[in-house]
Amino acid sequence: MTQSQSPIDILIAHEGETTRRMLALSLTEAGYSVGEASHLDAGFDALYGRKPQLAIVSARLPNRAALKLALAAKARGAKLLVMDDRATPHETAPSIRAFTDAQFVQRRTSRGRMVEAAAALIGQSQSQTIAAA
Repeated sequence: MTQSQSPIDILIAHEGETTRRMLALSLTEAGYSVGEASHLDAGFDALYGRKPQLAIVSARLPNRAALKLALAAKARGAKLLVMDDRATPHETAPSIRAFTDAQFVQRRTSRGRMVEAAAALIGQSQSQTIAAA
């Protein structure tokens, strides 16, 4: 019997360790519980074992992993934020855009804007809510 892991607010699925860790640190500092995945299997494990409210997925994950994770996140009821390093989101993963209601951001977006985007999609974290009271 497998035991479910503790829930997380946000899953970051990105192949680049530096980018993934930087985002995780920013979101953790903002009070969110964050999980990380560097490949498709780890992303599925987090989606099905920890059920995040938001999945931040790199559009450049290899072998259509971005689309697979986006569809799985949508099926699990998570909001979806897709990061891309291309010039414009219109050039980005048309299949993700066609099959999900994902929000798109450029990878160059500042850490503060990424936290703002997360808060806009899933609301304030518990610690932000407590601090505001």
